[in-house]
Amino acid sequence: ICTFCRYARTKTPEDSVFLNYAAALKEEMSRYLEMPHIQNTEFDLIYFGGGTPSVMPLEIMADLIQWINRNFTKGKREISFEGEARSIKHMEYLSMLKELGTTRISMGVQTFDLELRKVLGRREGVDDVFEAIENAKKLNLEVNFDLLYWLPYQTLDHIAADIRMVQQLQPTDVDWYNMVYDPLLKNDPLSRLVTKKNNVVDDTAGLLRTRQAMRDGFRDIGFHQH
Repeated sequence: ICTFCRYARTKTPEDSVFLNYAAALKEEMSRYLEMPHIQNTEFDLIYFGGGTPSVMPLEIMADLIQWINRNFTKGKREISFEGEARSIKHMEYLSMLKELGTTRISMGVQTFDLELRKVLGRREGVDDVFEAIENAKKLNLEVNFDLLYWLPYQTLDHIAADIRMVQQLQPTDVDWYNMVYDPLLKNDPLSRLVTKKNNVVDDTAGLLRTRQAMRDGFRDIGFHQH
C-alpha cells in the first residue's frame, strides 16, 4: 500500500470479495443502461483504473470485460487498462486483455530510483516493470506509465535518470504528476514527512526548475507535452 495513496484501499482480499465487487459493478451498470440518455450515448473509451485492477483474478476480470463488451457496443474504439506490474506482467493476463479488446495498458511506476521507491512504499521491482512493458509490446499493446515529481529527497539528477529510462523503454506515452501534500491528513505519511523536513512544500523556485528540467529533458528525447 503506497505511502502517497489517499484512496480507500486494503490488502488483496479473497476471491469472494472480487466476485461480489464485480457483481456490484454489473448491477450498477445495468441500472444506468435502463436510462434512455445512456442507451443513446456512444462510449468510445472504456477505462479500468487507476490503481490496481489487475489484482482481480483473471477469470473474474475476463467475465467482467465480456459483460461490458456485450452491453456497451456503441462507438467503442479503445479499452484502456491500468494495472500493477507484478500482476499485469504475466503473458496469460495480458493475452486475455488483448483478446477481449484492450488496446492500451498503464502502470503506476512513479520513479525508477530504488531509494525513492522505498519512500513511496513501492513493493514491485523495476524488473517487474520491465517485464510487463516487454510482454505488452510483444502483443502490440500501447504502453503508458505514470511518474511522480516533487517527491521528498528527489533531485534534478533523479528527474534526468527517469527521463533516460523513458528513452530506453520507449513507452507510447507517459503521465508525470506533481506530488501534492496535505499535512492536515493524519493518514498521509508522505505529507507528514515533508512537513517535518520542510524541504519541498514552499520551494516555488525549485518546483519551477524541476518542471523546466522535465520539459527540456523530454523534448531532447523526442517526447512532447500534450
